[in-house]
Amino acid sequence: MRKAITLFILSVLALKLSAQTTDSTITIKNPLFSTQYIFQGQPLTLQGASKVVKINPEAYAYLKEARGYKVFGNWFKIAGFLGLGYIAASLVIPNQEINPMIALAGVGCLTLSVPFNLAASREAKTGIGIYNSSLRQAQPTSAFNFSLGGTGVKLMLSF
Repeated sequence: MRKAITLFILSVLALKLSAQTTDSTITIKNPLFSTQYIFQGQPLTLQGASKVVKINPEAYAYLKEARGYKVFGNWFKIAGFLGLGYIAASLVIPNQEINPMIALAGVGCLTLSVPFNLAASREAKTGIGIYNSSLRQAQPTSAFNFSLGGTGVKLMLSF
């Protein structure tokens, strides 16, 4: 009777272990002018996504490169908006001379930020695709094995 109860508890435990497969994939949503990374229902930043994929060195390398592109793109974007903001402020203030070189520099910096942000998005998508494909290959399994031991029949649970 004791062995039957133990066998029943182990079989229930094995079914419970095999049923606990959480979705560890990262999904990418592209709303207007931004990219959102979703992991287990929670939104992530690019840095958070790189922490999740750190277990896969190839995917982590892509996301690390994407973070570098994102930083350069953000610096150019900030510089561009500062230049255009200065021009907008000088239009509001009366008797203020407008410097067209600052406006051109602002537009140029904004234009330079676009390729960096596109490269960051491309590298992040590649890295997350590699991470997600590596998860699909390694699905957890559990199995019961009966075998003969030195003292009788033994039950092995492998997962």
